Amino acid sequence: MLDAKVRNWIYTTGRKYRYGDSIHLFSTKRGKIGLGALGMVLFLILSLIFSCPSAYAQDPNGAPTLTENQLTPESGAWGDNFTFKITYIDNENNLPALGYPKVYIDDHPENMGEDNRLDNDVTDGKVYKYVWASTKENIGDHNFYFYVEDYLGRNARVPENGEFEGPNIGKQAVRISCELDNPDPAPGEEILFIGHLETNKYDLDISGENVILYEILSDGTSEAGSDITNENGLFAIELKIPREKLGVYKITFHGSDYFEAVETGRLYTDSLNNNLFLGVDVILLALVSIASFFLSRNIANKDLLKPLLAGSIIGITFQFIVSAFIALFAAGGLAGYMLARETDKWKDHLSIGVMTGLLLLLVFGVLFIYTLLSSPEMIIQYSITQGGVFRIVTTQILLLSVLYSLLTGIGSIIGGKIRESGFFH
Repeated sequence: MLDAKVRNWIYTTGRKYRYGDSIHLFSTKRGKIGLGALGMVLFLILSLIFSCPSAYAQDPNGAPTLTENQLTPESGAWGDNFTFKITYIDNENNLPALGYPKVYIDDHPENMGEDNRLDNDVTDGKVYKYVWASTKENIGDHNFYFYVEDYLGRNARVPENGEFEGPNIGKQAVRISCELDNPDPAPGEEILFIGHLETNKYDLDISGENVILYEILSDGTSEAGSDITNENGLFAIELKIPREKLGVYKITFHGSDYFEAVETGRLYTDSLNNNLFLGVDVILLALVSIASFFLSRNIANKDLLKPLLAGSIIGITFQFIVSAFIALFAAGGLAGYMLARETDKWKDHLSIGVMTGLLLLLVFGVLFIYTLLSSPEMIIQYSITQGGVFRIVTTQILLLSVLYSLLTGIGSIIGGKIRESGFFH
């Protein structure tokens, strides 16, 4: 029943209208279809309204949001600057409350500043940042999170629970350099190792650090002195050279609570008597000359010079571009091959090969002694007395004389046999 007072009934073709005091209804079939269509339209409109994102779609309470958190760099050394960034968004353009956003580093709050003070529109995001100037007390692993409130008391936190890891702050790397005021002292003289301990950051205090001078020996190291760095990281260590020797040293900083360890390369002092080694060259020249005289007695001088020079040139050349073993065989082989044109005696071939080897020994022996005196770091790796150096030189020369003579002698015999066989004719 319809709770309304009916006044009139009006019939028209296909329709019947009922009028009451306050309402009227369609009672025909077409009228009912119209009401159904209207209801469907209203349903669709309401569905669209509630399904579309509203101004508070990200948060039903309309709270601000924080996104795009950054930490740059994620690790480094104390003294470095670490930058924290966060993007603040509020769809109603409500700015953060005074003193916000904050970054909590190890639960300690730090106020963040605006990355762009002219940007007053936070609906599309505004970046805030905080630059943390770390100190030596900050060495270690850290964690952080971001927090913000607006003037309405609404807040946001990133991450919602827990913290982000970082930054990892380590010790400050250092460099060490050192020079000798007199690298070629006479025995009994004092020398000074003057050095500098420094970091990449010139404003860091590196005073009061202990640096130690070590002498490098064949069986280890021995402490030879030490010093404490001044406010500029400078140090100076004095050392007395007791006797004739080739000294090898290094200066080491073993590190501290705030700085990493570092050491210099090898530092050389030379108090050797160089005249002694020049005398070794003279003796070597004399021995080679005497040996060559006896070996060449059965060979005519006119047949000797060309094979000897050609073999020596090949030996020196191959020594640098191939290997010593091949160079000696090639040198002797060429000398024996060339001499076989004048004599077929294998003893003569052997003699020319040994002489070629001794001539090569003279060349490389002189070069070895010169290198030892001018660039000892290429040969010697630890401190050694003059007697020890002399033993190394004489032992090397004796061993090489046997090796050179053997290889070039065998090569010359083979070279002579090849020439006699007519292999290359």
